[in-house]
Amino acid sequence: MLVVNKETIVFTRALQKLQSRKKWLIWPSAIVATFFAAIYGSAHFYPAAIVYGASMTPGLVPQERIIGERYFDAPQRHQIFVIDQNQVKHDKVTHVNGPYIKRLVGVPGDKLVFRLDDGELLSINGEAVKTIPAPEYDAFELASTLKETKGAKFTGFARHLSVSGVSYTVYQAALDTLTGPGKNLFKKQAFNYPFLNEKTSDGKYASVIIPDGMYFALSDNRPVGIDSRHFGLVPESALKYKLNSETQK
Repeated sequence: MLVVNKETIVFTRALQKLQSRKKWLIWPSAIVATFFAAIYGSAHFYPAAIVYGASMTPGLVPQERIIGERYFDAPQRHQIFVIDQNQVKHDKVTHVNGPYIKRLVGVPGDKLVFRLDDGELLSINGEAVKTIPAPEYDAFELASTLKETKGAKFTGFARHLSVSGVSYTVYQAALDTLTGPGKNLFKKQAFNYPFLNEKTSDGKYASVIIPDGMYFALSDNRPVGIDSRHFGLVPESALKYKLNSETQK
């Protein structure tokens, strides 16, 4: 189980009504970044794997079998990649469960702006990231299980995101739904982004400029994912496989 800032977070309500072709299973360690538990295909170019964790829902769900593929061109913004966890920093966040699978939202030369309050990506190269409700996906609740904040919880809602002509669905936290004992402490622990905290001048927004050879990886399920907001930029050498075009949507 992944523990971030001594706060363990679990699902208290299932994410329902996912795409009809996919089956949803609830995992207590839902905050863990989505990762590959086993690469069991021997194919060199198209390794197969099983997804665990909920950080890339609703697009990828736990226990889904997916196919990766080797890439030969430069990684593109919004592509989903398998990331070697041994090549990213874990001095400020714990991750013990194998490779990450994340969406690249920043490529060399990009400027990203985030809101620190909830870790949301606001713009890419000055273009605003737009979202609209995605009612076909049910909301879910995240609740603390630690003694000092037990019972504190908030709701996450699905939204269709669009920027630069690319669209996909994400989950975002609704901070106005935060309730329960110790809710302010729970918020600080659940929405703490060590890397972004180093990139702010006003304590409200963080600006990140991506240097050559580096990438910014982000979870589609923003509230539960561990990604570059926590561990920092990802070197190109850590990008092992990309997911096929069907999975990218």
